[in-house]
Amino acid sequence: MSSMSDRPRWWQLYLLGIVVIGLVLWAYTWHVSEAVHGTINIGIVLCAYGVLNLWLALNGAALEQENEEHQAKVAALTAHQMAYRSATDHKKDIKKL
Repeated sequence: MSSMSDRPRWWQLYLLGIVVIGLVLWAYTWHVSEAVHGTINIGIVLCAYGVLNLWLALNGAALEQENEEHQAKVAALTAHQMAYRSATDHKKDIKKL
């Protein structure tokens, strides 16, 4: 089994979401014009997009490894199910004779 250091750090992504929502809500408490609010929100979203891209760059290999492990488990399960199905079909053929 792989270690935790090989896993994506999801907590960082969740923290980013909380921070972005908090910043947007906090920005609406400021007494500025709607145009300034829009500019601030665009800035927040662009910064969040940059941080998200950084997170993906840092965790991309771990995400790929996690996906490969998942695909291997699904393939192994499917092979087991196919063997079971083949065995049960063989038993049905014998009963028909």
